[in-house]
Amino acid sequence: LETLNNSEIVFCEDTRVSKQLFKLLQERFSFFFQKQTQTKREFISLHQHNEDYILHNLDIDIFQRNVIYLSDAGTPGISDPGSKLIQFAITHQIDFEILPGATASIIAPLLSGFLDKQFLFWGFLPHKGTQRSLQLNEVMNSDTNIILYEAPHRIDKLIMEIASIDKNRELFFAKELTKKFQNYYKGTAQEILTQFESINSKGEW
Repeated sequence: LETLNNSEIVFCEDTRVSKQLFKLLQERFSFFFQKQTQTKREFISLHQHNEDYILHNLDIDIFQRNVIYLSDAGTPGISDPGSKLIQFAITHQIDFEILPGATASIIAPLLSGFLDKQFLFWGFLPHKGTQRSLQLNEVMNSDTNIILYEAPHRIDKLIMEIASIDKNRELFFAKELTKKFQNYYKGTAQEILTQFESINSKGEW
């Protein structure tokens, strides 16, 4: 709260989402969170499509002010924009801190009930083609639990791909963790494939 309250420049994936967050905090924590007008706090969109352009043209003097970066959900830099901003800060010797929040890649293994304490975070598979097939086969042949992220428009494809390789593979699927429409499913690939006939696949998996 203190970090957000003291921010002057807010880099964010979506300015609308971040502005809504600030509005919510001002309503819920009015005893602490000072109300500031939009003119005092500047919001700058920084996402995967413009990150290179923004950083290439960024005036380093902006860091004379209190600058923060927010992703829409999860942790910046973990399958979200933010890594290049960190590299920029390191290159230009700009001091920074990281304050992690809820992260699906840690919550999912705990919810799954899988007893193996080791796991490998893989992130997103390639969207299509030979590289996707090769990496998925590598994942399926691993001796360690693997955590994958997947977009809602490809989640049906992923479960079908897994079931075609090993329909008896035990899986844990979770979406929208820590958010309003959180849901999760556990079973064999074939069982989850059957469930997906009636599952609303919208959301981050």
